[in-house]
Amino acid sequence: MYRIAVCDDEQADASYVEHFIKKWAQEHAVMVQVELFPSAEAFLFRYEEDRTFDMLFLDIEMHAAGAGAPEHADGMRESDELFDRNGTSQSDETGDWNGMSQSGAPEHADGTSQSDESAARNGTSQSGTPDHMNGIELALRIREREHDRTVQIVFVTGYMDYIEKGYDVEALHYLLKPVTQERLFGVLDRAAQRVRDRGRELCLQMPEGTARIPVSEIRYLEVQRNYVTIHGDEDYTVKRTLGELERELDGRFFRTGRSYIVNLQFVKKITRSQIVLKDGAQIPLPRRAYEDINRAMIRYF
Repeated sequence: MYRIAVCDDEQADASYVEHFIKKWAQEHAVMVQVELFPSAEAFLFRYEEDRTFDMLFLDIEMHAAGAGAPEHADGMRESDELFDRNGTSQSDETGDWNGMSQSGAPEHADGTSQSDESAARNGTSQSGTPDHMNGIELALRIREREHDRTVQIVFVTGYMDYIEKGYDVEALHYLLKPVTQERLFGVLDRAAQRVRDRGRELCLQMPEGTARIPVSEIRYLEVQRNYVTIHGDEDYTVKRTLGELERELDGRFFRTGRSYIVNLQFVKKITRSQIVLKDGAQIPLPRRAYEDINRAMIRYF
């Protein structure tokens, strides 16, 4: 099952994306759990407690900060239940947010909750984050808190102005509003593949036994005479060929030549003579590989 969050302060836009996600799930015979969040603060509050989301569809231009928690006390809308035999959910029939405040706290006559008043006095949401956080700021906070960049972030926006910002937070894709089914399905296919790849491991026979390395942790592989060193959270050196190991990797890896394979997820900068990784490591790049790695980066991201 894929856990998917949609964060948008426009209920109509969020429900629109949710509808297509569930349609995609039906056509692919997979289970999804979709949660809607009306503000960046609402999602961040939830994410601090539960970081098991696989995908996040994130509106960039959110302007009104919500309270610190989603609509219900358990952090989920009624749309999170599984489909019935007709392929519709209860939320598809009612189409409302059940009249509850974003925090799930009791509402006053003016429609505000007690927690809203407290947050307003302090100028922050219940999560302790500043009001008026937009999608880019939320994505940066998520990446600051993550170690392996697990959640796939997809920006949904009405403007092209923010696209260059996506590289900093390793966004999977940008969807321009109005979102079409074809484009959303394509992005969901890519995101689902990345989620599946996330669980892959490289098995290495070491003198002390078998080492299993999550592929997502591998930054690059380097040939050293008759050995290959795999650089991840730890370094592992094995007597195998680079070609053998390359066949066990996936599309996020790019072979620069005879001596190196690089994980594109960790690339910070590419020049005509080298690749600079986010940890500062510098990988020599043959001239003939410059165009190829740039095309690989475009395809992957």
